[in-house]
Amino acid sequence: MGFLNLNSERKFLPRLDMDLRAGRFFAVERTQNAAGEWESEKIEVEKPRFVADLANCEIGWTAFIEKRPDSVMRHCADGMPPQPTPEHKAAFGVNVKMIGGEFDGSLRKFGKQGITIGKAFDDLVDAWQALPEATDPTKCPVVAVTGTTPVKAGQSTNYAPKWGIVEFVERPAEFDDHIPARRDLAAEKAAEEANQAAVAADDVEFL
Repeated sequence: MGFLNLNSERKFLPRLDMDLRAGRFFAVERTQNAAGEWESEKIEVEKPRFVADLANCEIGWTAFIEKRPDSVMRHCADGMPPQPTPEHKAAFGVNVKMIGGEFDGSLRKFGKQGITIGKAFDDLVDAWQALPEATDPTKCPVVAVTGTTPVKAGQSTNYAPKWGIVEFVERPAEFDDHIPARRDLAAEKAAEEANQAAVAADDVEFL
């Protein structure tokens, strides 16, 4: 059969993005042109509403190195990973299913980094965790964006989303294909113990 599974491919979701400097949301559509190169088109989505898989979001750190993102992320249940460098900023990613409008039913990844959007996301998570439905793995919150709030930072202004949880619905089964990987703590512990044992074995006592 050979070694390569040529019929399998990683499943990448299209993105839901927010321009923090303009306070606008966009669906990002990627297509290949005639030359086989990938191109992105941003289509504005006014006051989006979506089902959010908050129980399986990812958290971590992102920096843009030579205009390309460099991220270290973990499943939210595993906690924040160590910050790689001071340039890496706190970030999150959450899978969403759009409700209504042109992209109704579309599964997307919504993820950002930075203080303004990070605080808004933390506030949303706090509101979700305060509700009894948050402990039910078969339910997901529906998040509705109603506007934006300007947040000044020095000479610049960013916009945080005004959003809230309006109801809970059955968790879409499609989310299962995009759950962030969990840490294997047992394997990490075993590897660390093996490493310590190897170091101890190499520690030769000098006479």
